[in-house]
Amino acid sequence: MSRQPPLSALARGARALAFCAIAVLGGRVEAAPSGALEDEGWADGPVVADPWEPLNRRLFALNLRLYDSVLEPAFRFYTGKVPEDAQRALRNLVDTARQPFSALASASTGDWALSRDYLHRFGVNAVFGLLGTLDVASEIGVPRHEPFTVGDVLCDYAVPPGPYLVLPFFGPSNLRGAAGRVGDIALGVYALADYYPIYIAGTHLQGYEKISAGRRALEDALDSYAMGRAAFAQLDRTCGPPK
Repeated sequence: MSRQPPLSALARGARALAFCAIAVLGGRVEAAPSGALEDEGWADGPVVADPWEPLNRRLFALNLRLYDSVLEPAFRFYTGKVPEDAQRALRNLVDTARQPFSALASASTGDWALSRDYLHRFGVNAVFGLLGTLDVASEIGVPRHEPFTVGDVLCDYAVPPGPYLVLPFFGPSNLRGAAGRVGDIALGVYALADYYPIYIAGTHLQGYEKISAGRRALEDALDSYAMGRAAFAQLDRTCGPPK
């Protein structure tokens, strides 16, 4: 069996960044409703079961320390030093790389129309968009959808969410989300091999402003852990990505 070549310096750096990038918000970087974290009535939102709160609180504190010491400086360097054109190309490349995964996941739930959209976008951008660095698909009107993950598949098949769970390095989740994340990582590593860390790092670099805003809101909370848990409950979407 042939051995894979060592990771390049870029891939090793991306792996380190990826490991910390998901510390605060987990694997998804999504738009929060306006004022979702700042609203003084956040405690009146949905309630999630949290039987492991003492452990979750320790992991939450660990993730915040990782954000402050590693992720925030990396984000500032990226947004301040990397040209906007290069950032845009990375965003498009990451979006293109997501499409086959989402097509497979959505097809497994029987949503063939959605799966076709993912494949259409991938084909157009991979062929005509310089291997996905240009978003030609949007220019010609191909629909764009949020990623469809293994967690969405489990949700679609009515797997219950389970209790709230803060994962070290990976952020807030629940048992279903944790299982979905394992599936996403397994698929990503299998398909992208050494380039998977670059894919994950790019996924989170493009969400810096949302992550940073959430971190600032937590600083002003009397109980940042409880506020983060409530925000997760409010933003934890229903099955499947927004259309």
